[in-house]
Amino acid sequence: MRILHASTYAVQPWKNGGGMTTEIIAQPPGASFDAIDWRISMARVERAGPFSMFAGIDRSLGVLEGEGMLLAVDGRGEIALKPGMHPLTFPGDVPVEARLIDGPILDLGVMTRRGRWRHYLSRVDVSGVFDLTRRGDVTIAVVRSASGTADGQRFVDGQRFVDGDTIVIDETSRATAARLDFSAPCNLWIADFWRVS
Repeated sequence: MRILHASTYAVQPWKNGGGMTTEIIAQPPGASFDAIDWRISMARVERAGPFSMFAGIDRSLGVLEGEGMLLAVDGRGEIALKPGMHPLTFPGDVPVEARLIDGPILDLGVMTRRGRWRHYLSRVDVSGVFDLTRRGDVTIAVVRSASGTADGQRFVDGQRFVDGDTIVIDETSRATAARLDFSAPCNLWIADFWRVS
């Protein structure tokens, strides 16, 4: 288990130049948009417009802050995505247009390279102690609205995390689970990744 602190995240322009995204973690590290196997990032959306196109990528998206947005996904019509809702999954290589419901939003996005990796993004409300278990080859949890400690191997590490930090459990970790002890009720955005054989 390791903790990525929000102060270390990289900020970069969107692929289509329409805004800025905060990259939390990507594999391989430092890869270009066209070379990533998977990625987790946050983006502040301040106006309506098209999503960037990502050939061969599958995406999931959830709203962290704001009133939400309406997404016109090619072939699926317009879909509302608001805080508290489960993430929306869609191909990254189909046209998507976003319309804000009432002002800017902050979203969390997960991408995987189709045919090499697959993912599942979930939102979990937690309070007190929560055991985060690696369900895939990699499990990553983004913490929202709380701080606490994360205990790894035999639950004895006691590493501190704060709002916005990320807990990573992958194949290099000594353990397949981490016990998270939260200072207040909050939510976790958990992304599980699996290699495709």
